Amino acid sequence: MRWLAMVGFLWTGTAFAAGPEFPPSQAAPYEGQWVGVDKDGWVYELKVSSKGKFSQVVNQTDQKTKCKQKGKFWESEGQIHFWYQSNKCNTDYNGQTASSPLVRHQDGLFEIDMSSYTIVYKLK
Repeated sequence: MRWLAMVGFLWTGTAFAAGPEFPPSQAAPYEGQWVGVDKDGWVYELKVSSKGKFSQVVNQTDQKTKCKQKGKFWESEGQIHFWYQSNKCNTDYNGQTASSPLVRHQDGLFEIDMSSYTIVYKLK
């Protein structure tokens, strides 16, 4: 039984580190450095690679704090997906995927619906 628990832990650790697989074409339109802002004035500094790796610094201006996120980013079926390898803003999301509806995407701009607010990202 102890061996089985150890195998499960190792398998989970490997899957957690790798994250989901998706075609690079689902991330490529978002390659670059973006700056997003929400209704509270929080600033999101997002970097996305052509293969979908992302890092983001969230500047919680009203709380005068910053936190970092990294993982994988892609679009599919009208949704933007963030898979968090590491989420210092909310550790409950580590190893999880958060998906939000894509409101719009045009040259140099995209907007996502976070339910109670939106984030508008502009290409730097």
